[in-house]
Amino acid sequence: MIGIVLSISHACLTQAERGLLMILPLFPHKRYVRTALAYSRRHGGLRNDHRHYHVWNKLKETNLNHAYPLLASCYSETMGCVARDPVSMLRSCLAMMLCGVTSFTVWVAMMGDDRFYALISGFHPDDIPGVGTFYDFQDRLLQRPRQPRTATRRPYQSRDQRDKAKQHKHKNDLRPHKDIVNRLADRIQARSFPNVPFAATLEGYGNFSSLPIHERLLHTIFFATFVARSVDLGLIDLDNLHVAGDGTKLATWANPRGKKLCSCDNKGKKAQDRCRCVRAYNDSDALWGWDSYRECWVYGHGLYELTAYSLKHSCQLPLVVSLADCNRHDSVHCLALLYHACELFGLPIKTATLDAAHDAMGLFRLAVQRWHMALVIPLNERNKDNLRYTGPLRLEKGIPICPVLTNSL
Repeated sequence: MIGIVLSISHACLTQAERGLLMILPLFPHKRYVRTALAYSRRHGGLRNDHRHYHVWNKLKETNLNHAYPLLASCYSETMGCVARDPVSMLRSCLAMMLCGVTSFTVWVAMMGDDRFYALISGFHPDDIPGVGTFYDFQDRLLQRPRQPRTATRRPYQSRDQRDKAKQHKHKNDLRPHKDIVNRLADRIQARSFPNVPFAATLEGYGNFSSLPIHERLLHTIFFATFVARSVDLGLIDLDNLHVAGDGTKLATWANPRGKKLCSCDNKGKKAQDRCRCVRAYNDSDALWGWDSYRECWVYGHGLYELTAYSLKHSCQLPLVVSLADCNRHDSVHCLALLYHACELFGLPIKTATLDAAHDAMGLFRLAVQRWHMALVIPLNERNKDNLRYTGPLRLEKGIPICPVLTNSL
């Protein structure tokens, strides 16, 4: 995404100068706002009655200058044609998500039909990037250049509704993964504590090497651009950092059955009798997982998020976000995410509030012995011996009451 001023200045470059400049210099945020407003005053575009005008109000307050050196490292300095401004490309992706659009094809068409979307992205309405440019930027952002759009693999065993109901009946039977949280906790306890300062993470120099490849650059940009700004504004109190964590399932738009590539005739056959030839999948990493909140099976990915809350402010801001397999349990996903937050990012978490799915002794051992944080987790009624003794608190209409204070009164 190229700003208007840079578009004009870039047009004045000679062919020889363009060969030496594979990526344009930083287009500052203040100039982006001034240029968009100046174009709107002359030719219109930023209408107050536009249905997505609130997106413009958010973007003009979102400074992405700190993301430029991180994004520029994904481009070559000597090879290829002149690239679009990476900060404007990132801003356009944010605008697309804020407008509720999930397709680059639809978004490019919207920018061509309505100049409002081009201006809030930082582009001149007559010079917007194509669909392929967005896909190329997505591959660079995920550090997967030349990523194929589809992948081939053999299909999973199909299950009818009866099989799914039977699986749901025994969904708590975790014999293959019995005591997995305690085993993972023992592995973490055997490692040395790296003691990484959180200031280095905010500056983009943290230890992100152990993260999945597609999350490294995204986490770096997220901390250096958004979390650091929240810390500067005092919305995230590092001296009294309290977090709340929970997971959810994200359904993918891809077909779980894939696209048939063979010439086998499966018409009229039962699921178990159909061919198992290699098929093409648009989202080959997606898996089936049980969503206990909606009580249904979901084909997609598992999302877990740690949200920072402060006793001084009413806002709750995302702190760490992670994607994993859809069939991963929340307790396992939370253990991995807390390990990344405390030991790789250096977050000084004092209290973590989780739901009953995280009632595992391994989490308590790590929190007390290694991370020195307090855990607030309700007892899981399915666990044995949890309710043998009277709990320290009793609930009255959802309000915890301390019995010591009740007796003293």
